Amino acid sequence: MNKQRKTPIVVAAVLIFSWFNLATYWWVNSFGSVTAAIAQTWVAMTSNWMLLIILCDSAIFLILIFVWLLRDARERGWIGYKRWAWLAAILAFGSPALMIYIFARPQKGS
Repeated sequence: MNKQRKTPIVVAAVLIFSWFNLATYWWVNSFGSVTAAIAQTWVAMTSNWMLLIILCDSAIFLILIFVWLLRDARERGWIGYKRWAWLAAILAFGSPALMIYIFARPQKGS
């Protein structure tokens, strides 16, 4: 991937990551504590069937992304801890980590 294509991906990843952090701050702040925010969110998730459907669909999508990433990284010569570190990063940071992976991955066969 050339530099002109990589730059927008990195900028988008930084903006999304910044938005996630700001929204998380607002979310916790609206409940007063992390514990209260998690408790209320759990109640909302378990009482809304459509939200559960969306979360299940997102989990399936995440599994597909994990399978793709493991195969893609292996094809590009990344083995062992590098591949698993990217999975941990995606679990911790979400889509911005996936975008950075797309930016940072080596070319096939190099």
